[in-house]
Amino acid sequence: MIGLILSIIVFYEVLALLPEPLGYFHYGWWKLKYSMLIDPILLMILIVYYKWIVKVENEVRSESQSS
Repeated sequence: MIGLILSIIVFYEVLALLPEPLGYFHYGWWKLKYSMLIDPILLMILIVYYKWIVKVENEVRSESQSS
């Protein structure tokens, strides 16, 4: 599942670098290989943060229901 999501992200990055009628964003010094290295790390940070928020919300919800 994670591999599919990362493939979609990298495909989007490649599309964004196409010439002007199709692509719309040029990184300048930032290269696609940097994105391939950084995107998985950012995705994992996002997933861990989301799971932490869900855990905190569940704790708050259970505390408010027991009061």
